[in-house]
Formats: sequence, C-alpha cells, structure tokens
Amino acid sequence: MVSKSTSKKVKEVKKAKGLAGEHLGAPPYGYLQNPDDKTRWLVDEEAAVTVRRIFSLCMQGKGVSAIATALWEDKVLTPSAYKVSKGIGVAKKSEYPYNWEPATIASILENVAYIGVTESFKSTRLGFKSRKRIPTAKDRRTYIEDAHTPIINRDMWEKVQVIRENKRRPTKSGMTSIFSGLLYCADCGAKLSLATANGYAHFRCSMYKRTSRAKECTQHYIREDALKQLVLKQLQHFLSYLQQFERVFIRQQIDATLAERRYELSAKQKQIEKDEKRIKELDRLFRKIYEDNVNGKLNDERFYKLSDGYEAEQEQLKQEIEALTAEVSEADTEATNVAKLIAVTKKYTRIDELTPETLNAFVDKIVVHEREKKDGKRTQQIDIYYSYVGIVDIPTDEEMQEMEREYMQRTKRQTA
Repeated sequence: MVSKSTSKKVKEVKKAKGLAGEHLGAPPYGYLQNPDDKTRWLVDEEAAVTVRRIFSLCMQGKGVSAIATALWEDKVLTPSAYKVSKGIGVAKKSEYPYNWEPATIASILENVAYIGVTESFKSTRLGFKSRKRIPTAKDRRTYIEDAHTPIINRDMWEKVQVIRENKRRPTKSGMTSIFSGLLYCADCGAKLSLATANGYAHFRCSMYKRTSRAKECTQHYIREDALKQLVLKQLQHFLSYLQQFERVFIRQQIDATLAERRYELSAKQKQIEKDEKRIKELDRLFRKIYEDNVNGKLNDERFYKLSDGYEAEQEQLKQEIEALTAEVSEADTEATNVAKLIAVTKKYTRIDELTPETLNAFVDKIVVHEREKKDGKRTQQIDIYYSYVGIVDIPTDEEMQEMEREYMQRTKRQTA
C-alpha cells in the first residue's frame, strides 16, 4: 500500500510539472540541458546543424534511408556516438558511430520538440509494480507551445509532415518520381500511381483497372516528362507574376481591397460584441424573473415561458457568435497564409529546374482531369494548388504586359 501510495504521489508531481511545461526526460538530439535549470533545454548548435540538414534533405525529396546514407558517407556521428564524444552518458554505446538508422531519421523528422513544443506523457507504466512502459495515445498527451527555442521553423516542419505522409515508394522496377503523393484524380479523388509503359514513366488513377468490370474510374493518363515541363512553366510564370505584381496578388487573394476586407471584419467584430452584450443582458433578466418567481411576483407558467424564450435567444446568439468568430479567424488565417507564400517566393530569384525542394515549397497538390478530345485536338486540364492559398488565377503574358502599361501610365500621371 505504501508503494502504491508513493507511486501515485510521484505521478501527480510529474503530471503537475508536465502541465507547467517542464521537461520530464532527457533532451533530444540537438538540445542540451540548461546547467542552471535542468528542467529547461538549450540549443546545441553543433548538433542542430545536422538536424537542420536532415529536414532540408527531406524537403529535397530524400527518404529516410537516403538521408541515413548521406550522413554515413559524410561520417556524421549518430546521436548516441555524438553524446559519447561530448562525455554524456548513454544507455548503449554504438560500435558503428556513423551508422545512422532510418528509424532514427524518422523520429527526428516527426519530433515536435524541434519547433519549440514540449510533448509530455508520451508513455506510461502498466502499474506501480511494472517497469515496462507503453506508449500513450496522442490525444492523451500534453503539448506546451514555446517551451524552448525551436531549431526548425513551423512552416518547414509542417511541410515535412505532409511529405512524410506522401512517402515516395519505388515501383517494382525501382522507379520513383518527385510527383508521387502529390497527384490526385479530379473525378474520384484517389491518388495517381506511377507506372511505366513503352519506356515512358506516367501516372494514372489508382482506382482505374483496365480489366475491372466495375469501371470505378477512367485512366486520367499523364506522362511524367510532360507534367514536369508544364509544372515548371507554371511555377516560372507564377514567380514572375509575384515578383512584378506582388501587391496585385495580395489584393486578389484577400478579396477586393484590404480596406474593404477590414471594414467587413470590423462590422462582424462589432456584431460579436453586440451579441455578447445581449447575452449578458439576458442573464440579468433571467436572474430577475427567477427572483420574482421565488418571491411570488411571477407565477410558474409565466416564468417558464419567459425563461424558455430567453434560453432560446441565448442559444441562437451563441451560434451566431461562433459563426462570426470563425469567419474573423478564417480571414486572419487567409492574410497570414498569403504572407507565408510571399515569404517562400522571396527565397527564389528564378526557377530554372524543377527540383523536389522547389516543388514541395510551392505546391500542396496537383489535380489531374481526364483528357478531352475536341475538334481533333486532345486537351487536359491540370489544377495546381499552391502552398497556403490553393488555386491561383495567374494572368497571361499579354494580361501582365497590359497591367505593366497601366502601372507605368498611372506612375507618369502621379509624377506630372
């Protein structure tokens, strides 16, 4: 009983520390314990360089095995070997200091600690008599934001998680593609799978089966080389548009003009405040009729009728507040997302080649429509969903030239 009671007390103390954002275990690779406060972490700059490199290689389309091989070839010490070299004790010393395991790379890429988030209560014991620990469900864990200095920015971390979800597995012939996991069928929503035929790599809807009687979907065939040329051209055109007409793009994405958008949001915010004020007023009225009912000034029938009416109005107001708050929040997110995409484009002056890193930085997904034949010509619609903002209506070269002429004329009139 004493052991059970002590175990319970220890659990409560650890729970309180975890909820307060204190680190309950040893820091992961890339961090060190703060010598002045062992519950806090400091960035280990030497190891952090390798962590950043791992995330960068993933953004370039490298899988965990390829990343492990690259680190092994460059003789980068594994986390356990690195700790030994720094005089930090480890449970098991590795005989091969450069032999990175793919599982180690995967755990680093999925660790929220690298964006400054503390994840507590990741495992638990079966009982106070057991030494075996079992992982807890993610919804039962505690996440504390801004608990320590991040090594990786959140945008890159989230992009890497998407890449990890859409792992580029080789085909039976050993082929891979930078588009694997990004292509979707416009009709059934399934992913497009990579295949080869007549020496050409191509994609087709994974629900399409030539021998199937059900005919769940059509082929949606598109060659990889043609898709690569098309996407490269679109990205070049998109980057040129943003570099020349950044303000126009922002205005288009955030609806008409920023001033109009702010006016709409301001009106919605005022309505939220008005609804909240009315809810408080209804609370006061409800208390008053309750007191009148208790004191005999208001009969039960009248009391219930009024109270039901007040409660119904309150519920309606709460739903309206929730909807308006969601709209305001969505508008704020929309503006933030546009800013994030602009920040991505600032890193590029031009795009000469379509690389996995460029593709992952700019594109969330690509939707492929079935080919159509009209007047003896075959056409195929491809929808590119850009990061953070989705589909963008990019002006043609002629429209951009016209926009440039209008801008020059407007500038001349202003300076005259």
